[in-house]
Amino acid sequence: RLFTSTFTDLNNYTELSTTSVTERQKLHCTVPSHLLLHYLTQLSPDTTPIMVHGQQALRMFDGAITICHSFDSVTIEWVSDGVNDMYADAVLSVILKLSTDTKKLESAAEVKQE
Repeated sequence: RLFTSTFTDLNNYTELSTTSVTERQKLHCTVPSHLLLHYLTQLSPDTTPIMVHGQQALRMFDGAITICHSFDSVTIEWVSDGVNDMYADAVLSVILKLSTDTKKLESAAEVKQE
């Protein structure tokens, strides 16, 4: 006899349960929002500007990652799983690279837009 179930049935048959963890990572970042949008759009073409609690934010990777941008910091938020963790690492890499080479990357972005 074949028996199939889904993860939602887990607590019906065992004492195990499922959970999800929302991760947030905040880092110092003074990169202008237009530059952040430019480079993150290259990482994920579906990057969309939104407002979250009155703050500028970006949503990426079909809504898996949200980036809230204030004048001196960036907060990356995602529901943790293998794929979303990889996306968050990629976003973090782009932000850290922008933070260290802002002037050089800003002039490169201006050249591409012309």
